[in-house]
Amino acid sequence: MTYTYRAVVSFKVIENTTNREDTVTATGYLAIEFKDVPD
Repeated sequence: MTYTYRAVVSFKVIENTTNREDTVTATGYLAIEFKDVPD
């Protein structure tokens, strides 16, 4: 069984010299696969 998740990660960035703030957002996908494991 495989589960696929959509992930959105945001970073708050501050420029050192001007203290200007902005947000950078990255979108991606994460796939997780679960397999049966014998007990």
